[in-house]
Amino acid sequence: MGYLVFTLVALVLLVTALGLLSSRRYRERIHFEIGEREWTTEKLRESEALLRTVIDSTKEAMISIGEDGLIILFNPAAQKMFGREKREMIGRPLESLMPEQYREAHRKYVNSYFATGKPHGAIDRILELPGLRSDGTVFPIEISLSAGRLEDKQFVIAIARDITERKQIENALRRSEERFRQVAENSQEWIWEVDADGLYTYASPVVEKILGYKPEELIGRMHFYDLFHPDRREELKKAAFEVYNKKQSFREFLNLNVHKNASPVWLSTSGVPILDDKGNLLGYRGADIDIAGRKQVKPS
Repeated sequence: MGYLVFTLVALVLLVTALGLLSSRRYRERIHFEIGEREWTTEKLRESEALLRTVIDSTKEAMISIGEDGLIILFNPAAQKMFGREKREMIGRPLESLMPEQYREAHRKYVNSYFATGKPHGAIDRILELPGLRSDGTVFPIEISLSAGRLEDKQFVIAIARDITERKQIENALRRSEERFRQVAENSQEWIWEVDADGLYTYASPVVEKILGYKPEELIGRMHFYDLFHPDRREELKKAAFEVYNKKQSFREFLNLNVHKNASPVWLSTSGVPILDDKGNLLGYRGADIDIAGRKQVKPS
């Protein structure tokens, strides 16, 4: 009887010990899982905070729309660019940032994209479009579009840059080039440019009147010394490259050339070096004048 009681007590103690051990392990597992979830949640919170900081601090405007075409993201750079507050723009259609004549086409495009998923060439491309500021000013923007999905929701995010200054520079350069072209085409001088090896990179149309060659016959095909008279070529080429090597300007360099019809032509050449910002020679730019009217000259 005593042995039986002892056995029962031992079993009770064993079961109790196993239960306590199991309960401890269970609590430890619960604590570990809770800690792991808290760590994951904290890292997620840190990641979201970092993303928000990047979005808010970038100098490029970031705007995102949901499937309904309404704005869900409008960062500080976008506020500055368009002159509109975030609280004003969240929930408004993106086309409100466009001139009136573009809004209907954009609205149709957005509806079509979210309905079919077909980007029609706009997604993952860089586009130039007009933007509309709060004061009614229309200005050029360069916009890059990307699409994404969060859970079961689609969205499109746009990164926009104000390219007003770049367009002004491009337009000024275009006007300058047009003025240069008009002057070059109406001048009695042949305007030219060559690279550091002497290969023509530009020739005004006047060259055809002077030497009989069209500009396209020279550009990228002939060097300036290819036009020298064979009897003087090496002598003139050596003199020209001595100036090249010193990166010097020169004036009224007299040189005997050969017209396309094989007749000799005396030219007076002036030029200036083209240098990069480190002083390396890129080529020369200059002008030639026919000083003999293509009269027949017997070379010495």
